[in-house]
Amino acid sequence: MIRPIEALLNLLWPRGANCLVCGDPRRADPETGVCPACMEELERERVPSTACHRCLSNTYHSRGCPFCAGGGMKGLDQAFAPLRYRPASRKLTMSVKFHATNEAVPLLSRWMTECLWDRSFDCIVPVPLHPDRLRERGANQAALLAQGVSERTSIPVRLDILERVRYTQPQTSLDRKKRAGNVRGAFKCKAGTDLNGKRVLIVDDVRTSGATARACAQALRDAGCTGVCLLTACCTSGGNRRMRGKAARTFINQSK
Repeated sequence: MIRPIEALLNLLWPRGANCLVCGDPRRADPETGVCPACMEELERERVPSTACHRCLSNTYHSRGCPFCAGGGMKGLDQAFAPLRYRPASRKLTMSVKFHATNEAVPLLSRWMTECLWDRSFDCIVPVPLHPDRLRERGANQAALLAQGVSERTSIPVRLDILERVRYTQPQTSLDRKKRAGNVRGAFKCKAGTDLNGKRVLIVDDVRTSGATARACAQALRDAGCTGVCLLTACCTSGGNRRMRGKAARTFINQSK
């Protein structure tokens, strides 16, 4: 039974009317779920045109991209993302990842589709969750975003290709070196999967160090894929913070 106070609150501020970024219940656009101020902040967090054309990381004085040079795109042909992983975009993606809500999916998947200039893929494969993690969260944010992109591109989503065969620690709790080891061998294609000659688009919410995407790409390549690209809602400017600083300094010094 709904209590009177809950009924009054639902009348004043319907469920889902709060801004998905700041929580403001008064000014959220019903179409996007975001208030005007937060929408301006999200626009400022767009991936800049000066980013690496392949991985979207920062480049340094025309010397190239340290993320690509350091193997960050191993197994991946191209990365796409509309947003940098900054405060507003983080809150937006976290609402999908941890709150089992799809209210932010229409906006994120629309922006993801708009930045996807190459659409010649045979299928979309969301990064899978381990069954135990899926039960904890209630939904796979990558699958929700993948479905939104599929509805806009008509590229089919395949949930029967890739599986996570090992429970892993959350990548956000690890540094770059440990992230790679954490997901090494954690993914494989299901028995009987034939991807010979296929081009696959991996979809996830965020790319930081790229370790998860590389592990997925390796499993898909092992199954015969000739092309693997990555589409995320957000990406960092070149791996995690520690990796960016060290890699950038090394790359710049070697380029002098």
